[in-house]
Amino acid sequence: MKQWLSLGIARRLMSGESGGRRLAGPAVRVATAAVALGMAIMIVSVAVGHGFKREVRNKIVGFGSHIQVASLDLNSSFETAPISRDSLLERDLRAVEGVRAVQPYVTKPGIVKTDSAFLGVALKGVDGAYDWSFVSSVLVEGRVVDTSDTAKSSDIILSRTVCDEMGLGLGDPIRMFFVSDGIRARRFTLVGIFDSHMEEVDRQMAFVDMRQLVGL
Repeated sequence: MKQWLSLGIARRLMSGESGGRRLAGPAVRVATAAVALGMAIMIVSVAVGHGFKREVRNKIVGFGSHIQVASLDLNSSFETAPISRDSLLERDLRAVEGVRAVQPYVTKPGIVKTDSAFLGVALKGVDGAYDWSFVSSVLVEGRVVDTSDTAKSSDIILSRTVCDEMGLGLGDPIRMFFVSDGIRARRFTLVGIFDSHMEEVDRQMAFVDMRQLVGL
């Protein structure tokens, strides 16, 4: 009974007729349209927000990983204290459900130097087991670092942001300087340029052969 009463009142209001006069019909239609529009805007806003959050999270994980095992030395710089590789630990980690890969890496701050400018970056050194799928997805020119040879690879990948700022192009020689008990230099060749559209990350990240950074 109550449902039929509510339905009857709603139809009466929608018709806008009471005693032969039109009353609330147009106002109700405008209000209904306004509520529908507001709900649509809210749904779109939430969807865009969730999509943006997921995209940022995927890119951050792509440059790093979901879990990183590092030395607990309270070091806030780009360079952390090295830890010894434990084959038994790596085996146990790979056996955990949901773990897709276990990959060693080395991070080292360095300075890209040209004849007219210099810029600090954080180099990520990787080996032949590294999963390049994410980097390949944001690569705009060139290729990834070739770590298949037994000799150290001199390849380096920089971001579009760094290349534009330093005036570098594909195939250019890169002089990199490291400050650690003095100044040490390495020479690389630019083989790839990536653009993740995350300027803060792009300005810092570079990829090289891990063997170039060990011992620096």
